[in-house]
Amino acid sequence: MDGWLVAAALLSALLHASWNAAVKADADPPRAMAAQMYASGLIALAALALVGLPQWRSLPWMAVSVSFSLGSVALLLRAYRHAGFGVAYPVARGASVMLVVPLAAALAAEWPRPTALAGVAL
Repeated sequence: MDGWLVAAALLSALLHASWNAAVKADADPPRAMAAQMYASGLIALAALALVGLPQWRSLPWMAVSVSFSLGSVALLLRAYRHAGFGVAYPVARGASVMLVVPLAAALAAEWPRPTALAGVAL
């Protein structure tokens, strides 16, 4: 894998953990999460001007993705009420990976290589 891909993945992980830590640290985590979601929605709308609308065939997949994301956010906010960030965030991130692997295999016939499965297990 190219070094810039690794750097991009690490930067993505750092940003993701940072804005989730900011949500957990806020006095009103649901409000903070909503503000971040609205901001990302505005950025996405601006990006549509550059890339255009997605093909209509992708809309059902996008709807499923949004549903899973909203469910994940709701569960993460609930976890933040009951546990510290150092517990809730890593468990939520790890659980999502454990769900993506079987869903990718079942829905997209995307079977991970043994080394990828080892990475998920770790």
